[in-house]
Amino acid sequence: ADLKIIFKKLSPHFATPGCPKVTTEETEKTKKKQKAKKITYGEYNPLSKNIRIHDNFIEHILKGPEAAQTFECGYGNMYTQTQATFIHEWSHYLDDINDFSDKFQFKRLAGFDRSNHWFYYLSTFGLYKGPWRSKNKLESRSVNPYEFKNLKENFSVNFENYVINPSYACHHPDYAKYFQANFGENKIQKAECSFSTQVLFNSRNPQYDLRFKVDIDPKRVAEIHYFFADEGDAIMSRWGHAMFRLIVCSPLRETVGPDCRKDVAHHVILSYRANIQDITVNSFKGLMGKYPSRLYLLPLPEVVTEYTKEELRNLISLPIKMNEAEKENFIWTTLRNYWSYEGSYKFIVNNCATEAAHLLDAGLEENNYIKTLSPKKMYKSLIKNKLIDLQLLENKSQATAQGFYFASKKTEFEQALKILDVKVEYWSTIKASERYTAVLEKIKQEPTKKTSFAAAAFVIESKLFFNLGKELEREILKAVQNNKKVEANSELKAHFDMARMNLQRPPQWTLTKQNGNGIPTQNEFDEIYELILNNQVELDKGVQEILSKWLETNFRDLMSELKNSTIYKEYYRKIILEN
Repeated sequence: ADLKIIFKKLSPHFATPGCPKVTTEETEKTKKKQKAKKITYGEYNPLSKNIRIHDNFIEHILKGPEAAQTFECGYGNMYTQTQATFIHEWSHYLDDINDFSDKFQFKRLAGFDRSNHWFYYLSTFGLYKGPWRSKNKLESRSVNPYEFKNLKENFSVNFENYVINPSYACHHPDYAKYFQANFGENKIQKAECSFSTQVLFNSRNPQYDLRFKVDIDPKRVAEIHYFFADEGDAIMSRWGHAMFRLIVCSPLRETVGPDCRKDVAHHVILSYRANIQDITVNSFKGLMGKYPSRLYLLPLPEVVTEYTKEELRNLISLPIKMNEAEKENFIWTTLRNYWSYEGSYKFIVNNCATEAAHLLDAGLEENNYIKTLSPKKMYKSLIKNKLIDLQLLENKSQATAQGFYFASKKTEFEQALKILDVKVEYWSTIKASERYTAVLEKIKQEPTKKTSFAAAAFVIESKLFFNLGKELEREILKAVQNNKKVEANSELKAHFDMARMNLQRPPQWTLTKQNGNGIPTQNEFDEIYELILNNQVELDKGVQEILSKWLETNFRDLMSELKNSTIYKEYYRKIILEN
């Protein structure tokens, strides 16, 4: 049937698009007003193949672009809004006859999924996974939150922006590439885009968190690895942890290739994690998706230390077989998720593995669909699809030397316990000074084993030092959450207010402009980075000394143990070096 366009009064109310302020409170007020007075600009009828447009747009068409009514957000004027409404409804027609939004490639690009509905999945034994829904809950960085309603609206909202907004491809290169492949080049899009490929390293150490930037330009990324941590003791770690490793070449290296594996200081780990602000993990919250799921970008050395030395878990890092186009797609989607994504972390059906698989699927060809609900299953799926090569792990010594395998220090820790003939259950309950005295006594009794005793004590003390640090983190988290012990000091209160804010909303989201969406331009990134550094510098002035005194006052025993543990580790180190 021929497409028809009909002008009709689709709703009793008609107004320019609302421009809510940045604050969540104002945004919610605007949403409520829009629901109370429903305004329909246009609609498409798939049965009659008719597009109906609100007849109030006629006067805006007749006025032309020069005399158009203006507003402060979105397209900026009613003439362009009229064009956008036509294109939006026309794209529904295109989608209707071609099924673009129903194809796997677009579903992954849009970040929609069915497997994150555990009720449907469990109640039907995996036969029905529920309706397709957007995983993304972060409306503030969306080109238009209406894109999250369903797949068809996601297609139309983004197609409309691709056709009209000249800078759309600069902020959404992955969507722009998809539309260009299906509809041809859009000359309105800027020929040269200055979107930033730089990101900020996350870190567990507040002194380093978001302080350092790294460029993940696809042209400087030699390889992308599946980075797999085996099982851990925590409830969320019992099936391992799925991550990716970007082999980013050093800026000083001229040739991008396998030798970039040596540039470990520049390697980036992509890790989807639950943002848990509770003192202990709440299993019910984890099951019901009450924890936000975010993509964290971490330096490789920190992650290796976290898993192999602190959590005593092995790490596997295997290159994923990708062509240049797939690698580019993967990194573009990574950038968009870093700047514009927050989902719901669910232990069973939307965890690190499913998030990682969806990210990988968005970059790979359609026939490489990675089916998984756990990191181990993802590992097996990658092997089955011949995307990783297990032969690289056959010789553990070579694999370690080439950076494909990072062995856990668990064997070393257990051996240290045997050498000292102690039980960790007891050894961890006594003070560091008592442990040191006990080690000296053993050395006195068997002086020929002095070096082995000191080495074993150093290994054990390092692990116990980590455990003490985690305990202190939990205590500080309580203070960050309730501020009960910091109200008296304004500078310290400001420090913890920012810490609590960063837990809830990362600075790269909160400091972006009101109308910003997708990947920021290079100028926007530079502004964000400067704001973050300035905020941190302001808090650093005088806060470090105040914070140290506050920790000594409120956590005297823990701080004392941490200091003593550090001192005795150094004693053990000296004994080792002397012999």
